[in-house]
Amino acid sequence: MSDESAVSRISAYVYGNVLVLAAIVASSPSGASSGEAAVYILGTALTTFLAHVLAHHFSAAAVHGKAARQEVREELRDAVPILTSGYLPAAVVGIGALIHLDGRISLAVAAALVLGRLLFSGLVIERLSGKPASAGAFWGGIGLAAAAGVVVAGKLLLAH
Repeated sequence: MSDESAVSRISAYVYGNVLVLAAIVASSPSGASSGEAAVYILGTALTTFLAHVLAHHFSAAAVHGKAARQEVREELRDAVPILTSGYLPAAVVGIGALIHLDGRISLAVAAALVLGRLLFSGLVIERLSGKPASAGAFWGGIGLAAAAGVVVAGKLLLAH
């Protein structure tokens, strides 16, 4: 994998997880119980994916002229981590709604899944970079999860 592709995938991984976490935290327990929160979480992942690909396509076209099909395919592939950030939390919330689980519980489990992804992101980044796992990468993931919490809190305070 090229350095540019690794950077794009890591960016998508972090960005997707932060925005999905914000969607989970912004959801209400009643929305989780009805299944609306699952749709909201999936919609957040999907629209973030589309916005990311669109922005990359137009920025590449502005710099290089018309983007080649291969470049568009590569960006679609590199943006997939945005989509993967949302499907499991949405499934947890959706299944919780189907089995009449308290919405607070399903949202807490969904948030824990995303926080886990962020906590282990340093290890994922090292793997994508071709480096062996290290304690520093794990601590970096903890720092990233804490920073993501600040971003989510800011988003909730300023945008909701």
